[in-house]
Amino acid sequence: MISQHVPKKNKAQALGLCYSGAEIGNVLSLMTSPGLIQWFGVAANFQAYSALGISWVAIWLTMSGSLISNLSPPEDTKTTHVSDDAASTTPSDQPELSLKDLVGSKAYLSTVASHCTYQLSNIMALAMLPTFFSQEYGADMCSSAALSVTPWIFAVGATNMAG
Repeated sequence: MISQHVPKKNKAQALGLCYSGAEIGNVLSLMTSPGLIQWFGVAANFQAYSALGISWVAIWLTMSGSLISNLSPPEDTKTTHVSDDAASTTPSDQPELSLKDLVGSKAYLSTVASHCTYQLSNIMALAMLPTFFSQEYGADMCSSAALSVTPWIFAVGATNMAG
């Protein structure tokens, strides 16, 4: 959606805002998890965050269809497709890329592997930081969670400064 509906001069800022939203979610989950665990048990974390995720998808699917259909791409987002003989603004001049070709390409597979590795390391850090602060420094659960938000607070700032 950003590539199609946000002017080029605002794309970095829009992406920074999207990524900082994810980091804010990390901060909020770290701050709310101790209370959920204390009051309702460990399973409550999974249930609460799953329910939020499913609700978000439902809202997104409902809203994104009308949002996308009501928007038209700004003039400066039109891409130029380059062929062997000349530049063209119509994608019909280019051969179609099949799903099989895409999924089988090394570039696609390396991008997927990189993304999964990055996200897995984020999740591991998110899950392990409170335990680290508790075991290494004797912090209680709430203090451990509060200390654990530091990297994500910096990430929120950095992603917005980069955009």
